[in-house]
Amino acid sequence: MNKPTIYMSMHFDVPVTMEKTFDWFRGNLGSKKRADLVVEDNSEIVAFCGITGIDAKILKAETYLFVSPYLHHCGIGTKAKRLMIDYAFNKLGLNKLFVVINENNDASIALQRKFGYQLEGRFREEYVLTNGMKMARLYFGLLKEDWQKINYEKLDFNGKKKY
Repeated sequence: MNKPTIYMSMHFDVPVTMEKTFDWFRGNLGSKKRADLVVEDNSEIVAFCGITGIDAKILKAETYLFVSPYLHHCGIGTKAKRLMIDYAFNKLGLNKLFVVINENNDASIALQRKFGYQLEGRFREEYVLTNGMKMARLYFGLLKEDWQKINYEKLDFNGKKKY
């Protein structure tokens, strides 16, 4: 998480330390406004993701996903995203999920589109890089009904049709 290519798109304070992580965890423990999830493979944490800012009235929330940079392009993000969406809609009863992404985060943009998220807005000059360059942030949303129409139960974890 302390790699510039990671923290530039995750928007948290660096350096990330165990102490800060435990403080963050303790501060969020028991919150009804979020669900933070860990994805394991052979007892090793390979990704974490979450559903934050849960709005119980509107039934919407923001999501995030972080995959170990050593495991990019292995399909873990696809698996984690699918599990998180299923959890949000089927266990938490949410109606809408959204993400806000830096305009240069092509991998994340492609992942959102893969799962049916639609671009709903562009916030110009919403983020400033360490070099002073300003960039837009993109707002993608996914409604439960759109997710159900996609019929992902007929797809494997890599987004390919099962036969």
